[in-house]
This record gives sequence, C-alpha cells and structure tokens, in this order.
Amino acid sequence: MMRSWMILAWFGLAVSLGCNSTAGGGAGSGSDTENGAGMGDADDQASLDGGDAGAGGADADCAELTYENFAQDFFSSYCARCHSSELSGADRNGAPVGRDWDQLEVIRQFPDSIRNRTFEQANMPTSAPFPSDEERQQLADWIDCGAP
Repeated sequence: MMRSWMILAWFGLAVSLGCNSTAGGGAGSGSDTENGAGMGDADDQASLDGGDAGAGGADADCAELTYENFAQDFFSSYCARCHSSELSGADRNGAPVGRDWDQLEVIRQFPDSIRNRTFEQANMPTSAPFPSDEERQQLADWIDCGAP
C-alpha cells in the first residue's frame, strides 16, 4: 500500500512541477528556506479536500487522532520552537516566515510538506528533542485523515 502511495506521490509531484515551473515553487526556484516553499505544496490543499494524501488514511482510525488530543501537543513539543507566529528573524532558526505550526489554519495549508519533512524524510525537527517513530507515524496518519 505504501509503495502505491509513493508512486502516486512522485507522479503528482512530477506533474505539479512540470505545470508550475514558472509559478514559484517549481524546479530551480530555491530552497525551502529561501522561498518558503516545501515539497508537495501544490498538492497540499488537495490532500485536505479529499485528494490522495497518502495510504495512512485508509489504514488509520481517523476518529482516534485529532488536533486537540494529539497534533496540537506534537507541534508544540517538536515544531513551534522554530515554526511559531511569535518568533522572527534568527529566532526562527531558518524556518520560513509564514510556516507557523502553532496555528491550525496554517498547518492545514501545508499538510504534504509537513508529512514529507516529519515522516517521509524524517529530517524535522533538526535538533532534540525528536519525536519517536510512533509519533511520526501518528502525525502522518492524522494528516492522511484530513488533519481533523
């Protein structure tokens, strides 16, 4: 199931980059830190609107994980030390301005980017404390369920 999701994700990314290469966020447009774009941003809103967000939604119990009982604490514990609306300049440690994971409405704008960096690549956060593999899977499941 994970393999089919990955194939669809790569295909979607390839199509997205091909169609949006001059609209910012396409190939060669700079790094995440430079332009505030993350991998998969073109499909982020589609994921929450019922698009193919990943395989976890089908396997996860979507009633089990909510923002209130899981994700809010995850973002507060692991992400908001850089990705916070209350931080600016060097205090953000390179987090792009506007990527404020202390605001649910902003989180819901970038689900694929968040899922990619915290679960697929597992390169966020960049410093301790780090979420466990189980917490990373739960975040992926929460996103795959539409970030309820």
